[in-house]
Amino acid sequence: MAIALAGCTTAASQHAQSHAKPLTVSAAAVLVGNAPLTVSAGSAEPAEGSNGPHAWMRVPLVYRNQVDRPLFLTIYGGGATRSWGSDAHPLLLRADSDGCVSRALAPGASVPCAGTSLSAELAAHGSFTDTVTLLRDAPGMASLRVGTYSGAYRISWSSSGLADVHVAYDVHELGRASKRHLADRSTASSTRTSADLDGDGTRDRFVIDETRRQLRVGLGNGRTMWAPWTSPPGARIAAIPDIRGDGRHQVVIETPDKARRFAGGGVIVVVQGDELVIDNMQDFGYLRWGGFEPGEAAGVWCGGVAGRPALVMTWATTSFKGQAHGPVTRQQLADLPHDRFERRWSHQVLRLDGTSFSTGPEDDSGVAGLDDPAPAGIPLNDRLDCGGGRKQ
Repeated sequence: MAIALAGCTTAASQHAQSHAKPLTVSAAAVLVGNAPLTVSAGSAEPAEGSNGPHAWMRVPLVYRNQVDRPLFLTIYGGGATRSWGSDAHPLLLRADSDGCVSRALAPGASVPCAGTSLSAELAAHGSFTDTVTLLRDAPGMASLRVGTYSGAYRISWSSSGLADVHVAYDVHELGRASKRHLADRSTASSTRTSADLDGDGTRDRFVIDETRRQLRVGLGNGRTMWAPWTSPPGARIAAIPDIRGDGRHQVVIETPDKARRFAGGGVIVVVQGDELVIDNMQDFGYLRWGGFEPGEAAGVWCGGVAGRPALVMTWATTSFKGQAHGPVTRQQLADLPHDRFERRWSHQVLRLDGTSFSTGPEDDSGVAGLDDPAPAGIPLNDRLDCGGGRKQ
């Protein structure tokens, strides 16, 4: 597929500026969701006239199967692809692999080539490469500007799996890529940490850079990686657990969300080889802790279950006895005898294999009195209780 990027002359990014010097691009991709595969962006190379006279650079996006069985991968384009570019760069031209060219002047505008997709079968632990072509200086486009152009699209695998892929193309002056990406502008300790993320016994550096909208990792062996970050401002590192129990830590990021019914929630970032995966735990009811509604509880904790490391997510709601659902008001809880209420609880025991979580046989649910203690091994304490690593 081919994508054309342009800076919009009336809405230039606050971090972008026109340049007469030669420009190049670095790309990063990250999978957001619980998936048995990963995605990464390779090095950009000159397009050398492919996809027409305005083709500029080609970037390979590599999908890797992490499991011992084949996967049938579908990459959705057209209508499933949001406008490429930051909020301040909404102008987009896209030429799909079949040669169709679409033009969207703003997010949400109609795209004539909607519905296109690309499919491939990945062998067990195999890979598939989708090469993206970036175009510049096409008719109607403004001069390309320094800045980060980002977007997302959806993928599916086999019969039921769905996840999003976030991709960012960082346009910069030739020869300045590495310093631009790795300079740490973060000053808040809640947005940077160090821990062993890849299990080699050395500490790795992890940074949330909200200015550039990136997650960046500097591994102890000198390798670096980055991924696009699309959360609203205000994210913070909440915990650095070792969910597998093998010395490879993960990073729990708490994300702001005013629409969420729970006090806290976020995502888990997993380092797998040279790739990052961001899991919002959507398949398991999302990662959340702390209840807002009367009688609610939600907790997340990391520890051993049945002799094996696990991530445990618990929920509880309060209702009148015999009624599966509320509503119960704060006034009712304050005025009525507690023996008229009951607490319905559930918990999921999740284990991390590679980059994907799965539930185990220890999942359970039940009903208890409002003032009864929490069931053994199922804390309903409205907290995120995961440790490991250290903040710096």
